[in-house]
Amino acid sequence: MGTQNSCLLSIVIPIYNVEKYLDACLNSILKQDYYPNEIEVICVNDGSTDNSASVVDKYSAVYPNVRLINKQNGGVSSARNVGLDAAQGDYIWFIDGDDFIADGSLKCLLGLIKENLSDGITFDITHVDEEENKILAVNFSITSKTLTVKDEIFNIVTKDEKGKNILSACGTIFKKNILSANNLKFRSDMILYEDVEFLENWKILASTVTYVPITVYAYRTRGSSATRVDKTAEYQKKRVTNLLLLATDYEELYKRYRYKYLKIQAVRAKNEIYEVLTTIPDREFVKSSFNKAIKIVRSRRYYSSGKTGFKRRIVNTLRVILPVRWWFCIFYNLHNK
Repeated sequence: MGTQNSCLLSIVIPIYNVEKYLDACLNSILKQDYYPNEIEVICVNDGSTDNSASVVDKYSAVYPNVRLINKQNGGVSSARNVGLDAAQGDYIWFIDGDDFIADGSLKCLLGLIKENLSDGITFDITHVDEEENKILAVNFSITSKTLTVKDEIFNIVTKDEKGKNILSACGTIFKKNILSANNLKFRSDMILYEDVEFLENWKILASTVTYVPITVYAYRTRGSSATRVDKTAEYQKKRVTNLLLLATDYEELYKRYRYKYLKIQAVRAKNEIYEVLTTIPDREFVKSSFNKAIKIVRSRRYYSSGKTGFKRRIVNTLRVILPVRWWFCIFYNLHNK
């Protein structure tokens, strides 16, 4: 680890019009306690039209371990992939340009990298308001847990402040040689669920994962964020299109590796497709997507999403009893009267 031309940790920050938040992001990293040769910060400017690149230039003039890569706009996945190709660290951490990390977290995480050599280190995330720039310091003396059983690795997930599962690539530090040896990158054809797809592929490859039950990462909830809830029909169509890609990937992985977890996730992705389709009035799109989902995931099994409530129990019961086309037609027509 830490050869002459490398460092322990490469932090890759995709940047697109986040001038307002970049100072908080970079300061949360660069003003922590670490040796300069331990980390590098790679900022990938994905065609920003604001002054984001100038903000990075200001830091790279002071910090030799900060560098800027400019590229044409291609989305967060392509920006992360460019940073991944340029990274020289033994481990990779993807941090979004409008988010930030907890004080003292780098020292803790670098210590874990030096100690256990896991294929990845996972931790928790908290949501913060748009104007917040700091989260409370946490107890970094909490004992970490290293997982080696595949079922445990599959089921390990980042939690938020409410205990909710968060499937974000920003909640894990990845060993680079695992990614490089298997050419694992983010899918540029996915604009939603790309983190889920990346994480699930990585879990298959990982043999050991260290989980630290502490809040390290602050996810900024912005009104203009692409991950905010959007219930328009066009956005829901994008959800379905990307869920079809995700379900296809789950099925292909299941056929290759035969882990039951992957089949369960494929069925859950298909069920989510059905639920989203009931909200879309475009019947031709619905019919086409419904038929694609049936062909991709050939299973009548239903795995609950975990949602509860009286209406949800009725829906789940009918899903088990009725053929899929029957119950889907019932609920689609009820929703689109």
